[in-house]
Amino acid sequence: MDVSLLDAIREMLKEELKPINERLGAVEDNIKGMDKRLETVELEISGIKEEHGLLLRSIEEKLQIQSKAIEKIEFIEGDIKAIRKDIDKMKKDIYLIERVTAKNWVEINELKAAK
Repeated sequence: MDVSLLDAIREMLKEELKPINERLGAVEDNIKGMDKRLETVELEISGIKEEHGLLLRSIEEKLQIQSKAIEKIEFIEGDIKAIRKDIDKMKKDIYLIERVTAKNWVEINELKAAK
């Protein structure tokens, strides 16, 4: 083949491929833009995961504190019930003492009257 014919074919191919190369360049630019956006999304997700972990640890700590508080409240409730029983028993004892004392006064008055 003739060199001038090859050059003509080469030039014609360059002209035909020029729009394709331009489109490929635009596609590459779009892909680079998508890569940058993907990196941004990955960083945001990483931050969200870290924040989520911190929130979970905070919730777990608060649950432990709440659990301990509930245990203490239950213990105190048990003590209050025991104290109520003791108070009721003391009321009965005081009532009995009052009855015995009243009976004693009656007997003392009877003895005084008998003299």
